[in-house]
Amino acid sequence: QQGNYDKALLLYQQLLQQAEVPANIIDAQTGIMRCAFTQKDYAIVIPAAKNLLNMEKVPEEIVREASYKMGKSYLETGDPDQALPILSKVATDVKNVEGAESKYLIADIQYKKGAVDQAEKEILEFLDQNTTHQYWLAKSYILWADIYLSRGDSFQAKATLQILKESYTVKDDGILLQVDEKLKWIDSQNQEKK
Repeated sequence: QQGNYDKALLLYQQLLQQAEVPANIIDAQTGIMRCAFTQKDYAIVIPAAKNLLNMEKVPEEIVREASYKMGKSYLETGDPDQALPILSKVATDVKNVEGAESKYLIADIQYKKGAVDQAEKEILEFLDQNTTHQYWLAKSYILWADIYLSRGDSFQAKATLQILKESYTVKDDGILLQVDEKLKWIDSQNQEKK
């Protein structure tokens, strides 16, 4: 909690070596995973998360967190094919933040792989699921605009971004800045075509 992740990681590793009670082993593995994830040491995150997922009586929220962090770690290390099935499991519940981000990430992975129709399908599912996590929903709208642009439909891309700009209420999380930049880019592209 003090932000000294190096020392915490070392202590959790020591706890893991000495722990015999299952709850302490779960706490140690969870601590190792969290510290390593915060430090972007994905080579430690992945096995710690796998260990947690293979243990018995791990609380559901820790299972979700471990799956999410393992999926994100695979993504961060350039392995979207490994990330996709893991994030898909997390994305079944978009009422929690890990699920909402995972749903967006799945659409983004599909888009980057060139599976534009599949990416759009993921976004449409996300819109229907009534998440409370507006940031990830907004990111999905921006991605949806990119999908329209990839199809050469700048009118629909611009309309999608305008809807987002008019309805998104948070001013300081970077979403509206991304929307404005993309709208300016679309306008500049349209000007060049004239």
